Amino acid sequence: MNDFDAIKNIYISTKKDNQYILDGCNKLIIIPQMNLFEIKRIIDNPQNNDEIQFDFTYLELAKRIYNDGEVLCMEEVVKPLETKAFEYLSGAIRIQNNDMYNEVLNITKGNVEKAYLSEYETRDRLRKYAKELVGNDANTYYRFLVELFIITVFELNAVAGKIIETEYDPNYKDLNKTIVGREKLDEYYRMTYTYIGESCLALFKKELKLDSNNDINANNLQNAILYMDQYKKYIKGLVASRKK
Repeated sequence: MNDFDAIKNIYISTKKDNQYILDGCNKLIIIPQMNLFEIKRIIDNPQNNDEIQFDFTYLELAKRIYNDGEVLCMEEVVKPLETKAFEYLSGAIRIQNNDMYNEVLNITKGNVEKAYLSEYETRDRLRKYAKELVGNDANTYYRFLVELFIITVFELNAVAGKIIETEYDPNYKDLNKTIVGREKLDEYYRMTYTYIGESCLALFKKELKLDSNNDINANNLQNAILYMDQYKKYIKGLVASRKK
């Protein structure tokens, strides 16, 4: 038995002992530029040392979420509105609002091809905007992505409510008095949830690249490991701040 097979056997045994944790946390570990099928394949059957490193890091993160993940639901601890991720969402929604106006304009003018390309162009603008806000340091960027995932999954209502207040300035008292008003308020929430979702997809979704095989390689895995390390540190920091 070679070294890789020995380490893989240790991992498989450890995985089996912690399967209930993995099953409970699989939807709480969304990794940028990887889909769930890729992640599951690597976790179930790693093929090389890079994938084994990925697996052990993933398992450590799952354990951290399982043991301390309740802090992610505590708005007073996470403070979602004070994060760089929230600043990104606020600007990203304005970008999408503007692009939607241009898309409608193209459709009304019969420029169907331009309207079709607008989704990809918008995502490219969102990615560039995120880099402008955060910079090029890898650790800082991946911590930002962790914040973005956390506040849009665990703190979504608080985030959406604040964005609605900022962007649409609704008079809740008057809107709640009538059916039309409540429908308008519901529409604000639907639009905001859609914009938030697209803001995240632009940074997390794996885009199909026609000029490559788009497979997972060692660099992709190392980036994923860096992201998961930041995720662990983020939770650890929240736990520490809560105890102060």
